Amino acid sequence: MKISEIINEYINTNEKIENTNKKLKGLRDYNKKLTDGIIHFMENNKKADITYKNSTFELKKNTSNSVISQKLLKDSLASYFNNDEDKVKSVLNHILNNRTQTEKTELKFKQSN
Repeated sequence: MKISEIINEYINTNEKIENTNKKLKGLRDYNKKLTDGIIHFMENNKKADITYKNSTFELKKNTSNSVISQKLLKDSLASYFNNDEDKVKSVLNHILNNRTQTEKTELKFKQSN
């Protein structure tokens, strides 16, 4: 295959992916609205689960934590070390400098119109 054929195929495939993603986003948004309606019904009727045909819908509560940002780390360390800036900087720099770094080569594609 010539490079021009490969690039042309890449562009065509990329367009198909973008169109499919738009359709999927629409379906996910619609399903989210339906989900909200089912949850509303179940909560109002105090139901933990509903069986419909061969499917079961259950209400589950999930708890998640926020991401650990540099600001959160700095604020938490400042609180822990009673605002001792030298200790905060030292520990924060130690943590940030010991993060794992990975490098990977990627192809960036921008379509100009």
